[in-house]
Amino acid sequence: ELLKWKVSFEIYDINKDGFLDIIAGGHEWLTRDDMGGDIELDDYSNTSIIFWGKGDNNFTNCMYDYMPKYSVRNGYGIVLDYEFYDVNSDGNDEIIVLRTGDNSKFSDLSYYQGWAIQILEFTDGEYKDVTETFINGKSYNENFQWISWIDIQKIGDKVYLTGAPGEDVKVIKLYEISGNSLKLTDNDY
Repeated sequence: ELLKWKVSFEIYDINKDGFLDIIAGGHEWLTRDDMGGDIELDDYSNTSIIFWGKGDNNFTNCMYDYMPKYSVRNGYGIVLDYEFYDVNSDGNDEIIVLRTGDNSKFSDLSYYQGWAIQILEFTDGEYKDVTETFINGKSYNENFQWISWIDIQKIGDKVYLTGAPGEDVKVIKLYEISGNSLKLTDNDY
């Protein structure tokens, strides 16, 4: 039931309790009926979910939390990838979510048109969308091809959020992570 239209998964010890957790996301405006057919929702309520590991490698009856919706712009309802990094140096990893265009009834974007980055921070016992707090500049680009994956890379003395456009193998620097924020690089994207 919880995994309907979840197609992107990451395994990581998000809360640093020594147990692996699973984060799952996908098409946030879609779900499935009992017969396997698609149902378009009235909003983006089928958000990513974190399944909190208990150390027994069994996620059947574990606790879980839904992640907040992307608050900056409608249309980026497909979750492609996750990365984890302590952007603000508080000792807790933020969740960096890679999104692309969804072609839903809420969107003026086509499937896999453009890309968007969402930043989630654990505050007051829950994850909150803090994208506009942490990103210095624009968090999305609807005029560029989609980004298929993201990664954190240290190059020299700088840390970057990098990615690869579409099916391309060329890696580009999207943001420099510095001073508790993500700053757009000078790449032409």
